[in-house]
Amino acid sequence: MIPPNLYPTLFLSKHPDYILFKLAIYFAEQGHSVWFISPKVFESIPEDIRSPDKEILQSITFVYLQDYKSLINHLNAIHLWHKVPTVVLMSGFDVYTKLYGDTFDPLLPAIVTSSLFDGASVCSKKNKKPVFVIVAAYEPPRIYLSRYQSLHDLYYPNFISNGEKSAILKKVVDYYGNNKFVVNE
Repeated sequence: MIPPNLYPTLFLSKHPDYILFKLAIYFAEQGHSVWFISPKVFESIPEDIRSPDKEILQSITFVYLQDYKSLINHLNAIHLWHKVPTVVLMSGFDVYTKLYGDTFDPLLPAIVTSSLFDGASVCSKKNKKPVFVIVAAYEPPRIYLSRYQSLHDLYYPNFISNGEKSAILKKVVDYYGNNKFVVNE
């Protein structure tokens, strides 16, 4: 179930971090407060992305959470934060949920997604604005692709499972650029 005022997307790509960096900059330029959650620390912005102005970077908060337990603990404490995002980007969904492992547990992606949605719902209530949740994973080997079907059916109506970097970026931006969203007030 998707809470009201929450608009989720899940995409699979060979270049998820590049796409998420571009989206972070795009949404920050649109006036959004952005959280970029990742299981790994980024040493720099990808080479082919121009570094944005300082004001834009100040709208992006990088949150490094090593594993799903750290992620869930952080999301469960969102109600304590003073500044909460209107856009939540998550890299490494496949890492947090162990989607490509032999010991895959289908409950873990559901728990991670539910915690993410609960946290984003709190953000929406605090900001009195919709929250965009964009989750990315590396494009899986074909044998694991079916593991995404129930996630698409239950949680991510905007599911993008193929395409080049520019095509995925366009699909995501077009989805959130639709007039049904109140972006800025």
